[in-house]
Amino acid sequence: MKKIAIIDYSTGNISAIANMLYRIGEKPIITNNHQDIDTSDIIILPGVGSFDRAIKNLHEKDLISILKKKIEDNTKVLGICLGMQILCNGSEEGNEEGLKVFDVFCKSFHSSDSASIFMGWSDIKVVKEKNNFSFLNESKFYFLHKYYFPFHKDYSIAVSENNFDFSCIVKKNNVFGAQFHPENSHNYGINFFKNFIDLK
Repeated sequence: MKKIAIIDYSTGNISAIANMLYRIGEKPIITNNHQDIDTSDIIILPGVGSFDRAIKNLHEKDLISILKKKIEDNTKVLGICLGMQILCNGSEEGNEEGLKVFDVFCKSFHSSDSASIFMGWSDIKVVKEKNNFSFLNESKFYFLHKYYFPFHKDYSIAVSENNFDFSCIVKKNNVFGAQFHPENSHNYGINFFKNFIDLK
């Protein structure tokens, strides 16, 4: 069984993620301890709230260096919602620098879009058939966000639509991001976590 660490930095739907993983037979740990993180096979970076507060929390808990080390070591990492966005260069939401894994700047939806806050269930479309992402076909997930990761030809695996396509699953090397909340997406979320853990 793989050791899964859910990063506790005082933001995110941590208990819901842990409960979903328990349901599929995993035994995740919720931690901000460097040794726990360093010995983990999979890291999940949750996130709910503001971009700047999330980055400041990571700094205050001294988590930036260990996260960057694990990414450089090619550990499998999954950022969820805001956790995905803080893996980028930055965001229109704030002034702090992100972790700069993805060379992308997150943008804001506007009143001219279908929804200025993208909330509720949405279908997704796989745009890059690699790493066995076909399991996502005909899936739908629960979203709740105002800021988004723009479509990127190198990173985007799947998209959703709000007058235009935006990234809802991204990948660079062994770092993944999901804009939706798999922990709130019922059976689709269970299927997502099962397949993500097994991805090579």
